[in-house]
Amino acid sequence: MICFYTWPDHRGMLFGMNKRGYWPMWKLWDGFGIADAKMAGFWEDNPVVSTNQKNVYATTYIFHYKVLVAIGSWVDEPVEVNLNIDWERLGLSPDGVTIEAPEIKDYQNKRLFKVNGSIPIAAKRDLLLVISKK
Repeated sequence: MICFYTWPDHRGMLFGMNKRGYWPMWKLWDGFGIADAKMAGFWEDNPVVSTNQKNVYATTYIFHYKVLVAIGSWVDEPVEVNLNIDWERLGLSPDGVTIEAPEIKDYQNKRLFKVNGSIPIAAKRDLLLVISKK
């Protein structure tokens, strides 16, 4: 059995949480439009985005034609994941998007990823990605 308790600043976005007063995350949320986004959790029967690794989960926040994906790992070592994305449900084409880990001060560095490439996730950590039209 997995316990999903976590410090709210690491993996909390899988549940729509963040530590109080962490302004860099709130800046990302505001810039993305998270207040008007639809949350689709990893616990759903048919998630919009999932990973190919056991104990690594993805929750999506969908706002028009962009998606914020929170990936969280409960694995004791770093892993490489591939995303399983239901492009049709997102209304996007894999040929017309970028996948970026945005810069969030003291949280994560900016990085770009290939649509069908693997994504490194640190042990028991998370990564936030924005998938958007080019």
